[in-house]
Amino acid sequence: MAGIQSKHHGDRRQKILDTAANLFASQGFNKTSVSQISSACNASKAWVYHYFETKDDMLFALLDDFLQKFRERVFDATNDENKEPAERLRAFILSSLRIYDEFRINYPILYKEAIFLPQQQQDILRIREKEIVDRLESILQKLRPRGIAPKRNKRAITLLVFGTINWTYTWFDPDGRMSVDKLSDLIGDLLINGLMGLDSE
Repeated sequence: MAGIQSKHHGDRRQKILDTAANLFASQGFNKTSVSQISSACNASKAWVYHYFETKDDMLFALLDDFLQKFRERVFDATNDENKEPAERLRAFILSSLRIYDEFRINYPILYKEAIFLPQQQQDILRIREKEIVDRLESILQKLRPRGIAPKRNKRAITLLVFGTINWTYTWFDPDGRMSVDKLSDLIGDLLINGLMGLDSE
C-alpha cells in the first residue's frame, strides 16, 4: 500500500548513508560507485536504489540531514536573547563542537564534494548553511556592535569565527586529553577576548 514504510526503513536508510559517508570521505564521491556502496552494505544495488534513486541523493541526504540537525541544535542553544551575547556565543560554540563529535563523518570533507551535486541541491545546502552563519553573525553583532559594524568586516569576522569552530575536525581528538567542553571554553575565551580587543574604528 502506497505510503506505508517498513519499521526498518529508517535503520536501512541510515546504514546506506553511514556506508556511503565513509566511502565518500575516504576515496571521494566520484570514485565511489553504487556497486561499492551496496557491496559494503552486503546488499544488492536494487536494495540501495529502493531508498535512494541516485548516488547524488545519498550525498545530498548526508549533508542536508547534518545541516538541519546542526541548525536545530545551535538555534535551540542560542534562542534566548535575554542571555548575554558572550554566553550565547559560548552556547553556539559548544553545540557546534558536540554535533561534530556526534557525527564523525568528516562533514567538511563531504561538503567539498557538494560541487558534484545538481545546482538545485547545492542551493538548498547553501541556504541551510547561511541560516547557521547568519545566527552566528547576529550573536557577534550584539557582542561587539561597534567593533564589527562595518559591512566589509562583519561577514569576514563571522566566517573567521565559524572557520575556527569548523576546522577543529582536522586536529581535535575527542578521545584525547582535552574534552569537547574544555575545547569549547578555550575557543570561547580566545574569540571573546579577541573580539573585545578589536579597534572600533
